[in-house]
Amino acid sequence: MCPIETVPFKLPESIEKMIDTLMKRISLESGSIDLLYSTDNIFYFLEVNPVGQFDMVSFPCNYHLEKEIALHLSNDYETEK
Repeated sequence: MCPIETVPFKLPESIEKMIDTLMKRISLESGSIDLLYSTDNIFYFLEVNPVGQFDMVSFPCNYHLEKEIALHLSNDYETEK
């Protein structure tokens, strides 16, 4: 059984654009971004973890995120050749 229940959530486009701008400004291509969503519908940025944090759900939930990341990176590498 998965220890964490996840619910799909679509960020508003304006928040996605702000995150994209932030990641470009700090020269990161990936990371785990922590946000809070308040009861008055406001997003609060907490931090970005450049290494990411997914191990606590990848293995127990059989998501195999490390495999997906490796495939993505290898595809990017192949297209750069």
